Amino acid sequence: MAILNNGINGGFTDKVGSVIGYQLNGKWVIKGLPKASKKKNKLEVSSRMPAGSGLP
Repeated sequence: MAILNNGINGGFTDKVGSVIGYQLNGKWVIKGLPKASKKKNKLEVSSRMPAGSGLP
């Protein structure tokens, strides 16, 4: 997260590429989008478990 102090054209609201801009308590703030994580299926989870501890 970063705080903009009179940036190129001041602050901005909304999303530009992978950056979000908004105003918080009178200060312009920008932050990056969170990384999307892929959900693991049961086979992927079970293959990472130690041997002998199968699916419940």
